Amino acid sequence: MLRILLADRLASARSATRLFLSRHHGEWQIVAEAADEATLLAYLGGACVDVVIMHVAIAKGSLSDLLRQLHIACPQVHILVSSGDPELEMAAKAAGADDFMYLGDPPSKLVIKLRIVQAEQL
Repeated sequence: MLRILLADRLASARSATRLFLSRHHGEWQIVAEAADEATLLAYLGGACVDVVIMHVAIAKGSLSDLLRQLHIACPQVHILVSSGDPELEMAAKAAGADDFMYLGDPPSKLVIKLRIVQAEQL
């Protein structure tokens, strides 16, 4: 079972993602949430997760600096960056994101992405 951390400045966005993913009970577990960069880094400094789903705006400064810090804290973590701007996909991946989710895509695309990560870990 994948252990997931949700990171978004908006509580409503974290709640919506948590609710949507809860429909797939038993496939993954939301183990933590972060509303800011400091909380995200603090959590991963104490316990690694399998996947971080983070909105691009969670980074206070450079996205690449934050992604590098996350990979140092948890080398095996899969980081999925989300944004409402599809043009940010290449920049997010170049900065170190493992995957990208455009918020305009259907939510089912997130399930597909998580199942791929899950299959790769078997």
